[in-house]
Amino acid sequence: MTSFQLVFQGGPGSRHSEYHRSSFENEPHIGGRLAVDGATYLINGVEWIVRREDLGDEPRFVCTTVVEPTDS
Repeated sequence: MTSFQLVFQGGPGSRHSEYHRSSFENEPHIGGRLAVDGATYLINGVEWIVRREDLGDEPRFVCTTVVEPTDS
């Protein structure tokens, strides 16, 4: 089992992280798909681009929204 961190950056000053576990050894998966640097994933109904930035031995992915919501 592999543990990894997702860091969500939703906008200026908006940042939170979550720890996840994948049942695949040394292969973090997001929503059933292998986590790949630069790929887009649908997480909690929002599209995110993930960039891999490991912290030591722990896989870490920084997630930024594909499209920022606009105020009307």
